[in-house]
Order: sequence, then C-alpha cells, then structure tokens
Amino acid sequence: MYIYLLIFRRYDINILADYNRSEIEKRLKTYYKFTFVRHPLERLLSAYRSKFEKRTDNYEEVQKFYKTYETQLQSQFGKNFTYGNVSMTFAQFLNFTHSQNTGKSHANEHWNVANNMCYFCNIDYDFVGFFDNFRDDIAYVLQRIYPQEKHHWFPTIPKGPDSTKRLFSKYFSEVSPKMLQDIKLVFEKDFTLFDFV
Repeated sequence: MYIYLLIFRRYDINILADYNRSEIEKRLKTYYKFTFVRHPLERLLSAYRSKFEKRTDNYEEVQKFYKTYETQLQSQFGKNFTYGNVSMTFAQFLNFTHSQNTGKSHANEHWNVANNMCYFCNIDYDFVGFFDNFRDDIAYVLQRIYPQEKHHWFPTIPKGPDSTKRLFSKYFSEVSPKMLQDIKLVFEKDFTLFDFV
C-alpha cells in the first residue's frame, strides 16, 4: 500500500485512508466506482519492457528502475547486478516480481496483483473495465460520469509492431513452464476474478 500512497500524494489525490469511517462509507455508497484491469501476464510483459528492458527509447526510465531496485536485485542476482553491467532478462524479471509478490517487500504497482491494489472483494465497483476493450469501456465510464456531454473523446495508443500483444509469444517462449506456473499461482485471484485464461 505504501507505494500507492506515494503515487497519489505526488499528484495530490485523496485516497479513502484520508477520510474518517463515515466519510469513507459515504463515498463508497454514493460515488461511481470504476477501475480497469489487464491480463496479469500482459501487465508483467509491459512492465518489463517499459521498466527494465534496455532500449534506446526508454533509457532514463530503465535507469531509474534499476537504481530504485538495485539493492533487491543484487541480493537476488548478485552484487554485480547494476544498470551498467547487466541487462535483465524477462525470465529474471519474472523471478524478481515473483519474489516481490510473495515476500515482505512492496511490489510495484506495475507488477503487483490487481486485487492487492483495488480490493475487489471489499469494494463493490460499479464498473470494471478491461484494457483489451479500453476505448469502449472508458467511453462507457465517461458517459456515466458526464451524461450531459454528447461526445466523449479519450486518446488511444496506437498498437505498432512492438505492442505487448504482438510480442507476447516471443517473450513467454523463453520462460520455463515451472516459472509460468509459479507466476500464475501468484496472480491466481486476478485470473479467477476476471476470467483470464
């Protein structure tokens, strides 16, 4: 929960923990509550590609994540595991996220179990949208929130040849069946709640 508090604080967004019990209950009863989910394996691949895979278009972001997690990465993979020395493989990233999600450390929101962040069993969401259907789902949400507006526009991200969906098979072919099974067990609640296959 600590990481999410920092994110919301950075953007000066109130969270439920900022309110007393009666204010929380009021918001949960009267606010339109929605969230979006993505297939856990796609989320992991997307997180790896944007946060740890060294490419020319993401240098600063990758360097930042290596530095943020350097101590944990070195304890898991050895003291020479630094940004300048090593390129993390996707299999290593899955090992790292597996240990983060099953250990005592706080998993980053990019690779945490969705249920650990959004409390689906505790909050009665009015709508749960899916990343695969984002354009239609966000239009539905905006129509519910702003019914007086005639047109709801939301920018879309073009899916080029390097999109996560297109690269999924390539990256996961490098992952052992045991690691894949271990990761699916960590995300079992997400798979079950949202009928992900």
